[in-house]
Amino acid sequence: DKKIFIGFERFFDRYAVDQLEQLKSDLEAYITDGINEFSEKVEQIIKMFDLIADHVPTDYELFEAGEDIIINTIDVADILGQPVSSEALVDRYLALPIKTPSELAVDGRFLIKRGMRPGAQLGRTLNQIRKKVVACEIENSEEAIEQYLDDLD
Repeated sequence: DKKIFIGFERFFDRYAVDQLEQLKSDLEAYITDGINEFSEKVEQIIKMFDLIADHVPTDYELFEAGEDIIINTIDVADILGQPVSSEALVDRYLALPIKTPSELAVDGRFLIKRGMRPGAQLGRTLNQIRKKVVACEIENSEEAIEQYLDDLD
């Protein structure tokens, strides 16, 4: 009976070690991902801070930055004592017709159904549509976007 108990004990010890190693690996990956995400966010804030210092951001630059980056940049500017018209930036962002690319009324499938081939041109066309919608030059609806595309042809 002692031999069986010692065998189980070794099995469970090995199992526990394997589980701890997996947990360590998962934790390291989580930390690495978190650091990478944090670094990317800091880079975006610095880019937005420099942009605001250089000129008044366009609506599309606000769209690309997103609400979190805008607010974080305003916070950094405040900490550094740099004057930023924070309410104006946030109000302009909130007034945008779309806030994220996924809010665009059309996607690549829409363009493919219209006969466009998948590829770089499709991506450029979506980007062009997105810029026009953000600039309020096109309404964010399939019909208005289709009319815009028809006028291009």
